[in-house]
Amino acid sequence: MSHFSSISTKICDLNIARKALENMGLELLTQAQCRYYYGSVRAENVVKLPGNYDMTFQKESDGTYRIVADFYNGDVENAIGDNGSYFLEQYAIEDLKHKVRQMHFSIMPNGEKNTFRIRDPQSSD
Repeated sequence: MSHFSSISTKICDLNIARKALENMGLELLTQAQCRYYYGSVRAENVVKLPGNYDMTFQKESDGTYRIVADFYNGDVENAIGDNGSYFLEQYAIEDLKHKVRQMHFSIMPNGEKNTFRIRDPQSSD
């Protein structure tokens, strides 16, 4: 029996995911071995995690990605949060920053962790 599970969320942009992982001190590898309870398997997008197991971003038919990992024994949760919460928070922040830049606004840290000020360059404020 396999321990592989997936988190039901959609990752739309691997470049944004890569930046979120860098914020966490992790790296997204292409065509690498993904460790799980029964050994390892070669996968296209692998995140090497501290501990015994890794995670992958598995491409779906709609072009999005889902997180797949062996969640046995808590190693994956320790690295990315319960149900991927810490990674998903970092992904949302990087996605927001990306969208703000696309709109030609500027984004600056607001002093508190994970809070930002967004400024419209055409505004006199």
